[in-house]
Amino acid sequence: MLRRRDGPAPATVLDAERWSGLCRAAVTGRPETVEALLDALRAAVDSGLPYDRAAALDALLRSPPELLPHLDRRARARGAPSVPLRPGGTDPLRLLLASLDRDGHVRQAAVEALTGVSGRAAA
Repeated sequence: MLRRRDGPAPATVLDAERWSGLCRAAVTGRPETVEALLDALRAAVDSGLPYDRAAALDALLRSPPELLPHLDRRARARGAPSVPLRPGGTDPLRLLLASLDRDGHVRQAAVEALTGVSGRAAA
């Protein structure tokens, strides 16, 4: 017989703490901390489990607004990798990262796609 566990799964708690720490460090604007967060976000979008992507998005949404301009500047730096959009994609984390892309067409498409996504990320 399986017993129900009280509280979130340990992996979820660890992921939330990890993402919160990465976001807190990146709010400082130091290039290496912002780049570390972007690298982790790109990895989560490419191959992360759903709960990891959800924890990343939650940490971003809970972060001070000063974080977004830091992410935007670093994501648009020369040589920064792009986050490819998928036709009909609705993953809010992928769309958020694509909205920071240095290619204006990708940015626009991502922002337009975000308007069709419900929840806190769309706000």
